[in-house]
Parts: sequence; structure tokens; C-alpha cells
Amino acid sequence: MGGHVEALTCISHHPTVEAHDTTARTSLRLLAVLNVLFKYACARQAARASS
Repeated sequence: MGGHVEALTCISHHPTVEAHDTTARTSLRLLAVLNVLFKYACARQAARASS
């Protein structure tokens, strides 16, 4: 009977791991977008300052 309990624990834990993985991926994407926007804003400001 112990094997069944372990299997159920694994199955019930699996969605939590997937949700955490999705959250981590979303956070990384958001950081990447913010990084690009920051670089774009800096480049625009530098171009504006030099003209």
C-alpha cells in the first residue's frame, strides 16, 4: 500500500512543479523584455543627446 501513497504524492505534486516552472519562464521572459526596452531607451536617449 505504501507504493500507492508515494505515487499519489508524486502525481499531486507534479502540477505544482509545472506551475512553478511556468512562472519561472514567464519571469525570465519579462526580464528579457524589460532588458531590451531599457537598452532601447538608453540608445534613444544617447542619440537624442548627441544630436
